[in-house]
Amino acid sequence: MTTQSKFDTVIFDLDGTIVDTAFDVMTCVNLVREEWGLSPISLIETQQAIGPGPRRFVEMVLPPELYYRRKEFMQRFRNLYQNHLLDQTQLFPGIMELLQELKRGKIKMVVATNKPRSFCLGILKGLNCQSFFNFILGPEDVTNHKPQPDIVLKAIELTQSTVKRTLMIGDTDNDIMSGRNAGVKTCAVTYGYGSENLLRALRPDFLVSHPSEITAIILNCQTQ
Repeated sequence: MTTQSKFDTVIFDLDGTIVDTAFDVMTCVNLVREEWGLSPISLIETQQAIGPGPRRFVEMVLPPELYYRRKEFMQRFRNLYQNHLLDQTQLFPGIMELLQELKRGKIKMVVATNKPRSFCLGILKGLNCQSFFNFILGPEDVTNHKPQPDIVLKAIELTQSTVKRTLMIGDTDNDIMSGRNAGVKTCAVTYGYGSENLLRALRPDFLVSHPSEITAIILNCQTQ
């Protein structure tokens, strides 16, 4: 049966939306914390820190008295993380099938993340899914990071799409606000790292608990 797509461009967040990176991030954070004489943080604490960008990330994984060393921390963390990108990181269940369905539906796909480009590319290449995306955008590509609209608007420009035909998908308030600030429809996923209560409070256009639900939204097909 032929289906009519509601959208021709879909913008995905990376961490917590496409890939589960939390364990590898936690490992590298705790390696630095151990070097600095600090006790390890938990996986849940790591998940809560992922997404808002480097400044907020540091503030959530270090005690306030060490904030002045944030640049030193990020440099050490990134040096470690580049060698541990794919130790435990994997696609969320159902993501590969979603990407395959959207490709068959000729939907343009973009990754828009606050994660540095080199890490993003390394992860997507390593998980054999880079080729699904028309563009991969990181903090290097815009002046203002999420929740500002810059990266969403950049994706629309590059794909030659329109606001009305673009959907932003993410797992945190930053993603939803970035899409909303750009004027596009938004889809929050509850299987990622963001608080479901917070996501619900933001009232995104769509709220899903599994990638298969995204297929139905985008391709305007009925779930069985």
